[in-house]
Amino acid sequence: MMGLEDIKKQYALKKPCKACPFSADRSSFVGLREGRRTDIIDGLLSGETGTFPCHKTTMNGEEPLERKHCAGAMAVTMKAGGVPSVVGLAIHMKMIEPDHYDGAKPLTLEYNELEIGHE
Repeated sequence: MMGLEDIKKQYALKKPCKACPFSADRSSFVGLREGRRTDIIDGLLSGETGTFPCHKTTMNGEEPLERKHCAGAMAVTMKAGGVPSVVGLAIHMKMIEPDHYDGAKPLTLEYNELEIGHE
C-alpha cells in the first residue's frame, strides 16, 4: 500500500527531462505520433486523464519503475489554463505548492505548438 511519502515522490520532477515530448527544445525531444501530444494535453485539460507519467519513470526493460508525473505535460496543461486533477489534489492537500511547475513553464511548448514537426 502506498503511503503519503510514496505519493509525494510522484511529484519529484519539477522540470521536463531532456527528451520530454513537451520540451521547447525541439532538438532532443521524443517524437510521438501525430496528434498524440495534443490528445494527452486535451485529456488533462478536460479531466478525462488524471496524469501523464514521465516516460523515463515507467519501465526499465521489464522492470517497472517508480512512476512520476511528467513535469512537461503538467506545465503545458497549466499554461493552457488547466490544472491536471492530480496537481489540483496535491495542491489542495498541501503536498506541493501552487507554483510547483512554474520553473517548467518556460521550458515547454505552448498548446498551439504541440504538433510542430507534424505539419
